[in-house]
Amino acid sequence: LNAIEPIQALIAQGVKQEDFDAQFKPITFTFCQCDGKVVPLVKGGSKISVTSANYKQFIDKLRRARLDEFAFHCRAIRRGLGQVVPLATLSLFTWKELEMLVCGQGVTKKQIPSLKRMTAYSGCSASDLHVKHFWKMMEDVFDDSQRAKFISFTWGRSRLPQSEKDYEQKFKIASHNASEASDDPDSFFPLAHTCFFQIDLPRYSSVEAMTRRVLWAMESCATIDEDSYSSTTGPHLQDLADDEAGESYWDEGF
Repeated sequence: LNAIEPIQALIAQGVKQEDFDAQFKPITFTFCQCDGKVVPLVKGGSKISVTSANYKQFIDKLRRARLDEFAFHCRAIRRGLGQVVPLATLSLFTWKELEMLVCGQGVTKKQIPSLKRMTAYSGCSASDLHVKHFWKMMEDVFDDSQRAKFISFTWGRSRLPQSEKDYEQKFKIASHNASEASDDPDSFFPLAHTCFFQIDLPRYSSVEAMTRRVLWAMESCATIDEDSYSSTTGPHLQDLADDEAGESYWDEGF
């Protein structure tokens, strides 16, 4: 739709017809879709230039093409949604309310107490110092965006369920076996298992040390593909979020 603004600007300036036609002669009645494919807005549109006489038709066709570009896909989504819930009831919700019901909600500080209640521990407990560091980090150090990235790092999704009864599984904080015998647990990175919503957490000595390692891990391991593989931008970093709980390249420390 970027082509519309200069047209409207020239019209507002009262440009002469011949100047308008000369400037927009290269612009034709075609539309570049999001996939890069150029399609005609009208029959033979690639051979019809925009002029002072037809610019209103061009603007109307271009706007309609953009608005309708995903109509087919939206209808398919609507049909699929209609297989799950009665479509007539959807008018009771705003789009934001419907998004929350379908996708859950992001991760805010207010949700951390609920996440705590939905947490299990393996090889450690809620009273352990490094676990207290963890919850301090989640509540007071991370912002909403970082909390969402952490959930994505450990669960492959960026939103928590709307209520505790909607949790399919509990979040698990487990011991980080490779660092247990080390004199320097701060040199290790956490290990995430997205299929199990689990993080193997080294016994970091401080909130600051934990924050540095956890942030680096989740920023370097941002996308999960095919449910069991982490796609990253650097070599070997995928092991920071290994669903198969295999040997990590970082288990030797860093």
